[in-house]
Amino acid sequence: DRRLAKGPLHPQVKWKRPLGSGYAGIVIAGPRLVTAYTDGSHDRLICLDKSNGTTQWDIAIDAGYRGRNGSFDGPLATPVVSGQTVVTLTAQGRLLAVNLLDGTVLWSRRLTEPPINAPSPHYGFSSSPIIVGGIVIVLAGGPGAFATGFDLASGQLAWKSGDDDVQCQSAIYTKLAGQQMVVAAGMSKLFGLDSQTGKPWFELPHDGRGARGALSIVPVVVDENRLFIAHDDRASRLYEVIQATDGLVVRPVWTTPAIANTYNVPVVRDQVLYGYNDRILTAVDPGTGNRLWRCREPGDGFHIAVDNCLVVITKRGVLNLCAASNSRFQSLARLPLFEDLVWTPPAYSDHAIYARSLGEIACVDLLGSSSSVTTPVARNHAFKMAPG
Repeated sequence: DRRLAKGPLHPQVKWKRPLGSGYAGIVIAGPRLVTAYTDGSHDRLICLDKSNGTTQWDIAIDAGYRGRNGSFDGPLATPVVSGQTVVTLTAQGRLLAVNLLDGTVLWSRRLTEPPINAPSPHYGFSSSPIIVGGIVIVLAGGPGAFATGFDLASGQLAWKSGDDDVQCQSAIYTKLAGQQMVVAAGMSKLFGLDSQTGKPWFELPHDGRGARGALSIVPVVVDENRLFIAHDDRASRLYEVIQATDGLVVRPVWTTPAIANTYNVPVVRDQVLYGYNDRILTAVDPGTGNRLWRCREPGDGFHIAVDNCLVVITKRGVLNLCAASNSRFQSLARLPLFEDLVWTPPAYSDHAIYARSLGEIACVDLLGSSSSVTTPVARNHAFKMAPG
């Protein structure tokens, strides 16, 4: 149910529990939640009961990853679920599939080993895998292996494609100009690939630059013919994809300084782009690239779009519900949730928001039902910024 709520919003903490450090997002799979964290000695994949946060299973997936250059420890990539299979990528490059019901490992592969031989990214492997038609697709990086496809059932390599380096980028699966494809950007190029073969639909340079440059691009589909990427420290770009007689033509439409490259992925709602420029939330007209409004509220953070609202969790741990408006910023509700650093977007399901910090995970009931309880937050980390 993608409707945020019926009636007034009264967000209250339904449950909260400790969870070790990590950047991995929360995946909702029916009555379960799946995410990854570190216990200090090992990085772990955990499955929780969505209704109360109790552990269903919890397995070690790799040695504990130590963050670099001031970043925090733990897994970086968000898992993906297909049917009863969970696939995740560890920061050290182990791609593995486990059974959703009990956490049994089904298969695993190391991207750093043959036949991929991917170089280790500076901050660790953080490309979140996707699953399309029985193929697990993950960005690996390096000559001939920018993107890789693995058979979901066996873990065997199905294809590898493209020459580009990978840092914190992730792929999406979408339809552009009438063609279903995987779209992804590396450090220098933008690709459209066939999900089953890796064959390119298109490949072109995106000209990202700056200290972070294209470090964390995740493409955003505006509509069936337009694609947006925040490719540069000081700018972002919209492309048009057109079906021509000899294939797809991809051309830039506009470039704007209104939204710039950050670790936050922009979202589209009702033909408005919402993203960050540094720490300022900004709305942009995707038709022109012109800024509609910008506001320092609710603060630097991560956002998703649900119904006609933006759900924003700030890096300082405050959950905000905001109107998705093309005219101004409008706060609908606000709830202090964590005292430690947040570096992960929230997730939504059945009138509830699920969010995590670097020390806790919580469920927020948007309707404020009588079963909700407000749990005092506990400080688990001194506040410090990770790279970006």
